[in-house]
Amino acid sequence: MSDQPESRPEEPQVRMSFGEHLEELRWHLIKVLIGAGVGLVVCFVFRSEIMLWLMRPVSVALVSQGEPPKLEALQPAETFVVVLKMCFICGLILSAPYGLWQIWAFVAAGLYSHERRFAQRIAPASIVLFALGVLFLFYVVLPVVLSFLISIGSWVPRPGSDPGLIARYLLSGPSTTTQPATTQPGLALPILEDDPPDPQAGQVWVNTSDNQLRIRLDGQTYEADLRRASESFVRPGFTLAFYISFVTHLALGFGIGFQVPIVVVFLAVLNIVPVGQMARARRYVAFGMVAASALVTPPDVTSQVMLAGPMILLYEIGLVAARVMIRRRAAGEP
Repeated sequence: MSDQPESRPEEPQVRMSFGEHLEELRWHLIKVLIGAGVGLVVCFVFRSEIMLWLMRPVSVALVSQGEPPKLEALQPAETFVVVLKMCFICGLILSAPYGLWQIWAFVAAGLYSHERRFAQRIAPASIVLFALGVLFLFYVVLPVVLSFLISIGSWVPRPGSDPGLIARYLLSGPSTTTQPATTQPGLALPILEDDPPDPQAGQVWVNTSDNQLRIRLDGQTYEADLRRASESFVRPGFTLAFYISFVTHLALGFGIGFQVPIVVVFLAVLNIVPVGQMARARRYVAFGMVAASALVTPPDVTSQVMLAGPMILLYEIGLVAARVMIRRRAAGEP
């Protein structure tokens, strides 16, 4: 008879009763809420910097299409509600690492050692990929997509303003005479990319960065929006609430879309779906990603391709990472 002890299945680190589990979960959730509250306060203090970063893509897109960089608020409390909403969302994102650490501290006690090692590798990668998806949206996708959506207004041409001979007669009468046009001498204005460092009283200039005409009077700078002459009959008039909802929806979609490698590695390493089977099904997966991108993004091909393309590439990266991890596990490496 062998003297070696009989091997037993690996057990979780800690055994607790159901009531102890609930108490432990309650305290961890309280800590998560406290962290989210601290994140909300921090983001409210830096709300101007956050909103400035969020508004930059739409401002760049509007100026590039010859429109003034302005958003509208249709309700008295709209700006306050939107800013508070963004502080709450950004506070959750800021406190996410602490919240995930609290959730991990609760879940890890009931996991096997190999499951803990796998989760310790996957969790940081998931956070990084989500952040990369959001940054890719703001610095690559949004400027292109917003400029395209604004330029669509040119698809609706401006109708003629001449009502026709009969309508003109009925509206104005036959005795109306046309006044001769008068001309004014030309006025040359300095065209600058930014405001002058020390404008003098009465100084007038054109700011091309904000597409505005500005004048300095009584120590204050006054501005007037300039619109490029266009044949378009439709002018963009985005509201603050609509833009923030639009951006939040896209940011969530891109952040989740960039989790594709995590899903592939999870399915392969836990042997839920073999790597070879996922590789053979890549055509069907790519079709599903294109369809999912069409649901998440606005109804235009540009944004759909700019999300589906990286997702397909990340799927291939996930297959490579899964093969590497499976080979290392077969070789006995940690």
